[in-house]
Parts: sequence; structure tokens; C-alpha cells
Amino acid sequence: MWALISDYIGTILNVSSVLIFSAIILKQRSNVSFGKLTIFVLAMAAILQIFCYFNVTTFKTFIMFFMFAVLIKTVYSVDVSEAIILDFFHFIIMILADIICINVLTLIIGEETFYKVIAGSIFGNIVVLIPLILITLIFRKLIFKLLNIKFKYRLWFSMIISILCIVAIFYATFKLGTNSVDKLLCISCVLGIVVILSNTFIQVYKNNQLMTEYDNLLTFIKKYEAEIDKQRTLRHETKNQFLIIKSKIIDKENDSAIIDYIDELLNDGRKVKHSEYAKLKYLPSNGIRGLFYFKLALAQDKGININVTISDKMENSFLKDMDASNFNQIGKILGVYLDNAIESADLAKEKTIEVEVYEEEDSAVFIISNSYNPSIKKIGRSSKGVGHGYGLLLAKSIIKNNKKLMAETQASEDHYIKKLTIKK
Repeated sequence: MWALISDYIGTILNVSSVLIFSAIILKQRSNVSFGKLTIFVLAMAAILQIFCYFNVTTFKTFIMFFMFAVLIKTVYSVDVSEAIILDFFHFIIMILADIICINVLTLIIGEETFYKVIAGSIFGNIVVLIPLILITLIFRKLIFKLLNIKFKYRLWFSMIISILCIVAIFYATFKLGTNSVDKLLCISCVLGIVVILSNTFIQVYKNNQLMTEYDNLLTFIKKYEAEIDKQRTLRHETKNQFLIIKSKIIDKENDSAIIDYIDELLNDGRKVKHSEYAKLKYLPSNGIRGLFYFKLALAQDKGININVTISDKMENSFLKDMDASNFNQIGKILGVYLDNAIESADLAKEKTIEVEVYEEEDSAVFIISNSYNPSIKKIGRSSKGVGHGYGLLLAKSIIKNNKKLMAETQASEDHYIKKLTIKK
């Protein structure tokens, strides 16, 4: 009985080691409560012990690997590729820690004593945690850099790890000769891996598709904004043109000459709601102003009431000197937030969107608030069903990889609020 309890406690320490490792690398606390985290750890340790009890030893390592990946993703809210990479390095470092402990302790107390007293005991598991933590601290920066490489490279890396696991599973099952339970587990594991990889591929495809759409939109917005600015300039000339027409009439100039002059002025048929555009005048004219005008115009066409408050300090803020790369990222995030706000407000009884932009110390703050239908439970996600809502995933991915950006979300009974803070 004591041996069973000892093995269970040892498995709990093993499961806990992956959480300690991930916390050190990510430098963040668990996103779930302590109670839920305890339940996760105890349940996972119990499952692994059950596999050992029924002598499913061939698959224990593979099952442990994928269970740990799920645990990391759940507890720290990382994507699938990051979870797999963290899990992979945890296993490598755990093996190194085991090797160090075995060599050091056998040298001190002897091989026979080590395997009789230390190996597999609670004390042995605790001792292994020490070199694991030390090695993790040494290689933390390197592993963290690997987690922050481009998503497509992380995806390929995680795919290679998964494919190697599939090959190893098949080899262990059909080459070494195992029982029917192991073979059934083999098929189940492979199917699980295929599902995970397929889901990741779909996410990548949707993200790339959105990136292309927003790149095209931002290119168009810059041209659109330039045209609006051009019309604003022309508007200032309108008074002079009317004065000229008035003087022509007073001077009793030939009617055909007056008509020709008016026809020349009317040749430009484009129309812009200058009163609406003027509300955005304090936004920098590097595309952000045009983006908001374009999106809010779409909202008005849907009958949504718009309320805009922009601090005059924004006119000369650091945003106007923002480089193209940061602008594109910020434009995509604001585009996603505005799209979701329009979609959500359009389904509400009271259709409203409020925009507030101001400076706060060395930061620019954008707040986009919209009404929503309380009957729609998934606030902030697309209401169009499966296959949509990837805009927020795209925004989250951009923010996560840009230290200058920080996002916050709030929800009341009738309003949903997205806040984007841009550090100087």
C-alpha cells in the first residue's frame, strides 16, 4: 500500500515539475484557480498511475507527453505549438536532471544503495527537481526566444516533434510487439495527434488569410485617407470659388461662361461627410484616421449611433511618427476591434459604438465600446458561428509578440469594451 502511495506522490511531483518549468520560462502565474489546478494535477497523476497499474508502460511516456502539453495549454493559455515546444524541452531537461542525479548519487552512496533506497522514491523525485530548476534557469532565455519566433516556424517545429512521436509510437507498438491494449492506444494517440495538427493548420490558414485581408485594407485606407485630406483642402477653396461665381453674376458675365465654370467645379463627383471626418481630426493622418472614418462610416450605414471623443493632444502624439511595421500591427488590431464592435452592436436593440482616444503618460490609449445582445453568450467572439472569430486570435497573437502593446477587455450588462494601450 505504501509503495502505491509513494508512486502516486512521485507522479504528482512529476506532473508538478512541468508546471514549475513552464512558470519559469513564461514568467507568469497560472490562469486557473489554485483549486482547479490542484484537481488537474491530482487527476492527471491518477490517470498515469492507472496506466502503470495495468502495465501500460510502453505508452506511458507518450501519453504523459501529450497530457503535459494539454496541461500547459490549459493552465497558461498558450497556443498548441508553444505548449508542444515547452513540453518537449521539459522532457529533455527532465532526462538531463535524471542523468545528473543518478551519476552524482551513485558516486556518493553507491549504485546498489541508490537503486534500493533513492530510485523511484519520493525523495528521489524531489532531488531531481533541483537540477531541473537550475538547468531551466540557465536555458530560460534561449527557450523563451524559441517560443517567440514566428508562428509558422513554431508550427513546423511542433509538427516535427509530433511526427517523431507518431513514428516512435508505431515502432514501439508494432516492431517491439505489444499487447492489443497498447495497439488500441497507439491508434487513439495517432488520431489525437492528427486532430490537433489539423486544428492548428486551420488556425494558421485563417490567420494568414486575415493578415492578407488587413494588409490590403490598410493599403487601401492610406489611399482613401489621402483622398479625404485632398477633399478637405478643396473644401477650403470652395468659398473662393463661390465668390468667383457671385462676382461673375454681379458683373453680368455671359450665362454660358458661368455654367461652364460651374461644370468644371462639379467634375469631381466624390462625396465625403466632412462633419464626420472632422471628429477624427486629432488622429494622426498616417492611416489611423482613415481607418476609423472608413469603419465608422460602415457602422453608420447600418444605423449604429456613433460617439467619438478624441483628445486634442493626440494631434502631435508619437503615433504620427510610428514606423510602418508598428502601424500595420496597430491597424490590424484596431480593425479587428472595430469589426467586432460593428458586428456586435448591429445585433443589439440599442445600436451604439463609442470611441475614446487619449494620451496617458507615455502611452496612447484607444477605447472602443459597443452595445451587444445579452442573449449572445460568447461576448467578444464572432456571432457567425464556427469558422469565424479568428480576428481576435490574430489580434491576440500580435499583442503577445509586441511589448509596446497591451490589451484589456471589460464587459457590463449592456456594453462590451476593448482597450488598447500603445507604449511610446
